[in-house]
Amino acid sequence: ESPAGTDPRLVEHLIDLLHDHGYTAVAVADAPGRADLWAENREVPVLADLAGYRYVTDAGRAYDVLDLSEDLVDLPSRPGGVLGGSPIARAWREADVRIGFASSKTDEEEGYALGLQNLIGALPLRDKTYHYRHRLPAADVARDLLALAPVHFALIDAYESNHGAAGSRRINPLPTRTLIASRDLLLADWVGALKMGLDPYVSRPHAALLRAGGLPRA
Repeated sequence: ESPAGTDPRLVEHLIDLLHDHGYTAVAVADAPGRADLWAENREVPVLADLAGYRYVTDAGRAYDVLDLSEDLVDLPSRPGGVLGGSPIARAWREADVRIGFASSKTDEEEGYALGLQNLIGALPLRDKTYHYRHRLPAADVARDLLALAPVHFALIDAYESNHGAAGSRRINPLPTRTLIASRDLLLADWVGALKMGLDPYVSRPHAALLRAGGLPRA
């Protein structure tokens, strides 16, 4: 029931909507986080079960929960990129449609943690803070992912947000009764930040990407 995570009921409702529109092979996916390095029972299927994913929707549509640290392929190189040769899950790389469904929460380091942080979370290495923020600059990692394995549609679950100085770690719910959706991940995050009353440029990765490419015209 933590507002720091996307509500599984919304995810399962989305699965039903996708089936209704002809997308019948749908999976929920995540990669292990840093806690898996030192705590037990932090595997993706275990966390999915604890979070309330049921592997079948109210309409009887079955779905899988995939671990994005398994069945890896290498990302291709691109000019100026940093992830060339780095592993990524085949299921994510080869999916016909990739949908990011982030939760609405603040973050003590970047001000807010929305779709862009979710996208980086799809990478397989467990210590994401070290590998994708310190060893490699987060903005460069995000730029590569947006070019090589982007989300085609971005959603933010802000029905109940998590706010405060440590919104990514400490439960502090705020009923905001909002759902944000866009074909552009940066635009969805821009709106999410403004809804929080934050300058979208307060996040360093977002600021770098916005200064480099700006927002879409529509």
